[in-house]
Parts: sequence; C-alpha cells; structure tokens
Amino acid sequence: MVKKMSEEINKIAPLAIDMVIDIVTCDLEDNLTKVAELMISHQVDSILVINSNKPVGIITEGVIVKLISEGKNPCEFIAKDVMVSSIYSVFSNDRVFDIASQFERTTINRLCVVDDDGNLIGIISKKSFDEFQNCLLSFKKRRKKSKS
Repeated sequence: MVKKMSEEINKIAPLAIDMVIDIVTCDLEDNLTKVAELMISHQVDSILVINSNKPVGIITEGVIVKLISEGKNPCEFIAKDVMVSSIYSVFSNDRVFDIASQFERTTINRLCVVDDDGNLIGIISKKSFDEFQNCLLSFKKRRKKSKS
C-alpha cells in the first residue's frame, strides 16, 4: 500500500525545494567546541561535516554526549575524529518515491541533498519528508473527491 501511494505521489512531484532545510556545516578540522557552539546558536541537533563542499560525515548531539559519558573531553577532538561517515544522499531531482525508498531502507533521520557533482545543497529530515508526503496524499484525496 505504501509503495502504491508513493508511486502515485511520485507522478505528482520531484523533490520539493521546500523540504530542503537550511543546513549547518563544519569542516573536518573544526574542533568540537566550535561544533557545539554551532549547534546551540542554530538550534540544531546535528552538524554536517563537509570537505570541498561535499558531505563526508555528520556529528550529532549524541556523539558529544557519548564522549562526555566516557569521561573524555570533547574539546580535545576535531570533527573528523568523531563524525559518523556513513551518510546517505539523494539528488535534488530525485522523485518522491526514490526518497521514500531511501528512508525505508535505512534507519537514518536525515538525507543530504546533493547536485549532480555531489556538492551539498541541502538536507531533508524524515519528519519533514513524511509531512510533505502526507500533504500530497491529502491534496490527492481532495482532488479525487472534487472530481466525483
């Protein structure tokens, strides 16, 4: 059923630019103090790590909390030491069904949005994607009722 609905939505829209949220990034060599300051000042729970404008990793609040719980001083680490390097990306022209499939195949909550050269242009959260999908389904249902 989900696949069928996703296929219907896929006919309606490619990745909507409204789903791509502003992103906060850091460089591989940035220290975790800077990363934590970015999280606080931008009110986000994760920072993408980039190298030459390409996403190479992500640092979440959980990574920093884990270091502290292990008795380590986060100030002694840089981004490349603690980032999670298994990140997933979609292209800006991917269809909704392709994005839904990517979220379905993984347990991640965010996908990087890249251009054809792999340059980072945004990020999409599972939550905002699900909200977008629900809006499209509601729109389709209303449209179907109005034709009846």
